[in-house]
Amino acid sequence: MKRDNLNTMFGNILSAAAGFSPQILAIAHEDWTAIRAEFSAKAKGQKATPKEEEAPLVPQGFEFLQDDVTVLED
Repeated sequence: MKRDNLNTMFGNILSAAAGFSPQILAIAHEDWTAIRAEFSAKAKGQKATPKEEEAPLVPQGFEFLQDDVTVLED
């Protein structure tokens, strides 16, 4: 956040409007989509399915072989 007092400023505004001072948490926009989908699924009574990340083709420590790997589909 560019403004250090932004959390305090919004806390004061929400405190006056809601009658309590909520704890504000800033998150990256990229993370918001996943958080929103998980919350929506829970609200609908469904279990959120996290995205599966693809396993790297080459194990850690063998990145120098990356250019020599050929993937064959079954």
